[in-house]
Amino acid sequence: MCSFGTLAGDKVIQAGGNKSLLQAVRETEKAERAKKKLKLASQTEVLDLFERSHFVWQAIGQNYKLGFGQSALWCKAVPGGYSAFEVSAQKPVQLSEDVLPLGYAMGICEDHARQMESVKVSLKTASWRDEPASEKQRDALQRMGILFEEDITKGEASDLLAKQWDVPLTEPQARFIKEHKLHSNPEFLTKHEASKLINKFKEKKKRKSPKRGPRNRKPGEPIRI
Repeated sequence: MCSFGTLAGDKVIQAGGNKSLLQAVRETEKAERAKKKLKLASQTEVLDLFERSHFVWQAIGQNYKLGFGQSALWCKAVPGGYSAFEVSAQKPVQLSEDVLPLGYAMGICEDHARQMESVKVSLKTASWRDEPASEKQRDALQRMGILFEEDITKGEASDLLAKQWDVPLTEPQARFIKEHKLHSNPEFLTKHEASKLINKFKEKKKRKSPKRGPRNRKPGEPIRI
């Protein structure tokens, strides 16, 4: 048996050959605190960027999306930073070859967005956001069990729904989409978008399935009336 002092500080048991166990523990704790501090600083930076932006961005896992109509602008997380993309008609176009800090990637996307008329719907000041929420939005919120004020607006409802829908697609969804070639770049789909795409494919396949009847019954099979 030995005391904690022997384990932690004595030279009898050392970590890494030159450090005592206590020193190693302290350095590990310091590194963990630094990681947490860095993560908090990163989250604060993202919140600040969102607050200062004139557009409504959605967080999709580690990525960020600015959607408008059938198109979207993405800040995709890559090693060392972010890449800026425009995604429309299933074809992503990289807006910059550089790997950038998030703020710069968002800036490139927003500069690109300002050249498009349709992106006005994604402005925080868009007039539709102040209109009363639609019945469709209210029904969707109720189905998801999301509480909301009676006078909720379309913009507020849209933001609440986006938090539920705009999450990364799952691995099974990605495999299914790739297997059936439903989308050339599924990594630019949300879970909700992937679900709609897969359901549409299944419904279409179901409609094409031949119905068994007198004209296509198996040989020898009796006709049922």
